[in-house]
Amino acid sequence: MAQLSSAHSRASLPKQLANFTNTTAGLDLTLRLFHSLVLIGTQIDFDNVTVMRCSIAASQIGLVTKTASDLLLGPAAPSDKIDSVDEKEEDKASGHSQISKPVPSTASLLNRIIIDSLDLIIPGSLLGWIPVGDLGVALAMLASTILVWTTAWAKAQV
Repeated sequence: MAQLSSAHSRASLPKQLANFTNTTAGLDLTLRLFHSLVLIGTQIDFDNVTVMRCSIAASQIGLVTKTASDLLLGPAAPSDKIDSVDEKEEDKASGHSQISKPVPSTASLLNRIIIDSLDLIIPGSLLGWIPVGDLGVALAMLASTILVWTTAWAKAQV
């Protein structure tokens, strides 16, 4: 009976997708996924019409991603860091101890290193530090998006 009730409480896939894309990280990852797939489409030898359409779509998705992140995230508030430092100092002075964060596992740290390394390929190739073509950048973007997707999906479903 416990399995039956847990199956009914789980949301449908469209509802889970709506939850995911309603978060900033979910929307950003979805746009990154589409952008990387379209960029890969521009590098694969299709007919000229398909390559042109993929190229136009890539530029439009890039513009939407930039605009959406500016609108959703807005300017960073520099006072946030100052407040958190002040709160920590007050806790130390008053004798309150902070609850320590759990130590991440080796696998999660390795996953984070791989994701960050893949994400660094994009600016590194634009600056000429990493000799990677457009297809390599698109594949790196696709791989990092897929690696981050599961964590962001799970957080959005809570």
